[in-house]
Amino acid sequence: MNKKVVLIKHINQFWNTADIEIYVNDKLTETVNVNKFYDINPDWIIIYDTVGGSGTGWNKGNIIRKIYIGDAEFETK
Repeated sequence: MNKKVVLIKHINQFWNTADIEIYVNDKLTETVNVNKFYDINPDWIIIYDTVGGSGTGWNKGNIIRKIYIGDAEFETK
């Protein structure tokens, strides 16, 4: 199985700052819209919910999704 994960950054957007495209055997299997709160390490992309609001500011909330990338080719555009 050939897996590839592509992070597409949207530079001029505040909330929806990226899309993650997941390909298996060169076929797009899923697209995930990512808010401004996410982390990437060698094995995972971790997407967080947002907490807070106007006047208090927005912060990283609970984890809403983890995408395993340890077995994939990873690319950023």
